[in-house]
Amino acid sequence: MTIQSLLRGLRVLTTILDSPRPLSLAEVSARTGLNRATVFRILSTLVEGGYLSIDPSTPVYSAGSAIVRHLRGSPLESVLVYRTRALLEQVAAETGETVSLYVPSWPDLVIVAVIVPSHPIRRHSEIGELTTMSSAAVGRAYLASMPEALTEAALRLRPLQHPTTASVFSPAEFRERVREARKAGYAMSYEELVEEMNGLAVPILGDDFSTPIAVVSVSGPVYRWTKQRMAEYAPVLVEAVSRVDTSGINRARDQHPEP
Repeated sequence: MTIQSLLRGLRVLTTILDSPRPLSLAEVSARTGLNRATVFRILSTLVEGGYLSIDPSTPVYSAGSAIVRHLRGSPLESVLVYRTRALLEQVAAETGETVSLYVPSWPDLVIVAVIVPSHPIRRHSEIGELTTMSSAAVGRAYLASMPEALTEAALRLRPLQHPTTASVFSPAEFRERVREARKAGYAMSYEELVEEMNGLAVPILGDDFSTPIAVVSVSGPVYRWTKQRMAEYAPVLVEAVSRVDTSGINRARDQHPEP
């Protein structure tokens, strides 16, 4: 990479980060003075690296997980965390396991709130931690509420990884598990990301009842957070999540409409 290429990339990145709303390719091109073909290549590289996120249905670009994980506390996120805090604490009290709230930063998800149990053996999660949309229960719960084409996009941008022997190894199996999550309304994973740890995840739908704005995850050790316990608690979590007040909480493009 030449110095000029690096500078063009930084110009595109800072243009988007400085904007109060997500920007389209055409807008980035106009603001940077770079032609669309060059901007498209830069944007694609930054999305692949996690520095930018693209809303696939618009498409517009905003800060990606590699940036967002270090810049917590946007007004929209603060409202979401505030409205879900009681739910997260309730679930943590009922299950005794780690409860995390993830928000999408395509093609990843970032933890913005976490309730950690007092057990010495638990799933260690931290605010700012991220997972890909092609990973385990959290990713499948999110994709299950999105058009099927986005599952393919997630698999392309974030190929399957295999941190444990229980990880999903084939795209076909991943697609099938997304379909299962779509029917059930939740997703479960068994030691897929961390050995001896299981997870249950449920999406929070926006006020249009079709677009997920976040995912609630409950994770814990297999000897305590068993398949049976997860299956029994899943309907309880789905019902509890459905009561979250999501009025006025939409994706960034809805908060910052095109002029």
